[in-house]
Amino acid sequence: MSLESELYPKIKKYVETHFDCRHVAMQVGTRLGKIDVVGLKDIHGDLETRTEIIAVEVKEEGARFLNALGQALAYSVYAHSCYLAVRKRGKNSFTQEEKEVAAHFGVGLLEIKSADVAVTATSRYFAPDDRYVMQILKGLNYFRCSLCRGVYPRKEVTELNSKDQIRLADTPSYTGALSKAIREGRHAAYYLYDLAAQMKDKRDYVWDRRYLCRDCISIFASLLQKQ
Repeated sequence: MSLESELYPKIKKYVETHFDCRHVAMQVGTRLGKIDVVGLKDIHGDLETRTEIIAVEVKEEGARFLNALGQALAYSVYAHSCYLAVRKRGKNSFTQEEKEVAAHFGVGLLEIKSADVAVTATSRYFAPDDRYVMQILKGLNYFRCSLCRGVYPRKEVTELNSKDQIRLADTPSYTGALSKAIREGRHAAYYLYDLAAQMKDKRDYVWDRRYLCRDCISIFASLLQKQ
């Protein structure tokens, strides 16, 4: 295990407690690269609650600061908040110049000491590409409901149609059923074949998957009961 990876659990615990994250994991990403530590933080509101992704790049003391900062900034493709965490030994700390450069790019700084971790600078709010946000959520085994936009663990999910060439609009023969999701109080997943056709998708399978949470499914149940 590298010296940097030995720091991951400490940062994981800190992100979970300090940022009040409901879920934190290590080494999550896509084929483009992995985030050292990533957390899901809920921003609550009476009319809307949104879930943000916090990403942390972890480095040992002595790493080239600008290179490390660039890695943390690259996470803004995926995350709403980006931090660079660096181990600082003894009385060492981030220099004023490092703080100014980090502020220029909006990257937050976490100082790792033997006893604790402290926020030296707070990340700005980034607007990541939604496609990559979905990929990170998938990597964390979560999904976002297409209707209410809430984020939920990806478990107890009923597939309403399969990812083969089966279209709900053309045939009632499919894997799973909305009635099953309603009856068992499960989430639901489905594939968008018409969308794939409009995009001239030549594959034999479709990855345009969407989800509905069990709360939104319950709305459909009430509507069906009135028919």
